[in-house]
Formats: sequence, structure tokens, C-alpha cells
Amino acid sequence: PGACQAHLGHTDQELRRNQEVIGHVCGDHIDLIDNRPTGSVRVSFGYPSGESDADTLYNLLVEQFWQNNPMAPIDRPQISIDEFNKMDLRVSRIFVYPIKSCGVYEMDEWELEPYGFKYDRCWAVVNSSGACITQLEEPKLCLVKPYFDLKTETMTLVYAGKSQLQTLIQ
Repeated sequence: PGACQAHLGHTDQELRRNQEVIGHVCGDHIDLIDNRPTGSVRVSFGYPSGESDADTLYNLLVEQFWQNNPMAPIDRPQISIDEFNKMDLRVSRIFVYPIKSCGVYEMDEWELEPYGFKYDRCWAVVNSSGACITQLEEPKLCLVKPYFDLKTETMTLVYAGKSQLQTLIQ
């Protein structure tokens, strides 16, 4: 909820329904629900922006949307709540990424909590200053693969199929 909600006149109930029933979240591929837009485009100008930048944007909008040569429509499926409820959807595999920038944990079934899958995106590797380390700084992080044992409440991290570290996840 925020600027798009206010700009497009969506109610809290509509946003909740779109998220809970269809799974729509900001930035996804769903542009229309029940023939209503789910988002909008914002343009930001900063201190280095000049009048020519505003003129360029204005000319682009006039050329593409106002004059007689509009952009070709994007072929994206629309979905209605009724259609969604009739769909026969099945989950075949589940992937969680417990540690930022590290490998995936894959399973057939997994516990779903109020804010997503259990342990998904819960941890990060940090440096001595407490700042998160990503694959941009350390590409080999993707070789760290997590494994869970829910009975013993442990997570085992395996690096490149060799080194292992086990930790409690209570």
C-alpha cells in the first residue's frame, strides 16, 4: 500500500484480496486485475536533471501516447478473481533461500508461515563491521548450500560439496 494505492483509488480490501487470492505483489508481472491497473509509473528528477530531461520525457509521452502512433499493446494476460478461483494450480517444487546470496534449499513440501516460507531469507553473511556481504563482493557465496533437519532443529551449511558447518536454528 502506498502511492499506487492512493493514485489508483484502490481500497485496503482490494489490495488484500489481490495479494491473498491471486498473489499479486508490487513489481510482479500482473498489470491488470478485473480490468483495473495494479500499478503506475513514476518519474523522478534529481538535482542533476535539467529542463532538457523534462522536455525529453514530455516529447516521448506525446509521441508514444498522444499522437496517432501509440505503442503496440503488450501481450500480457489479464486475470479476474473468478478466473483465478477456477484454475487448477499445483506446486511441484519449493525453493527457499535461507541465507542472502547463498545457495537454494529445494523440497517437495515446506511449512508456510504468515510472511512466507519458513526460514526463507532469514539470515545473511556479514563482515566484521556487521555489513551484509553479497555475491557482488564474494561470488563464491553461491557455493554455500543449506540443508535442514527439522527434527533436530539444525541447519547444515555445505561449501562446494566439501566443508560443513552445522548450527541450531531454534
